[in-house]
Amino acid sequence: MKKTFSYVSGGDFSAMTFSERYSPQDFYEEMIKNNVTETVINDENYIEMEIVEYETSDESMNFVRGTFLDYDNLKGKDLFEVKGIS
Repeated sequence: MKKTFSYVSGGDFSAMTFSERYSPQDFYEEMIKNNVTETVINDENYIEMEIVEYETSDESMNFVRGTFLDYDNLKGKDLFEVKGIS
């Protein structure tokens, strides 16, 4: 199944800051509306955001998150699943 994600990276706390300030779904929809697939937020925190799509399942995503990622990693980089717009 194809899933759509907002991939957030940048600095040490970019993903955590992004999730505190923005709704990943709303941010994604605004990017799509503006025909943008990558953007940078460069205020007091540097945040890169890119829309990505992958063929994956919930089971495989949960495995990757549970096995290869830890809380400290997810502060800087994370995938936020969003509902794709057709």
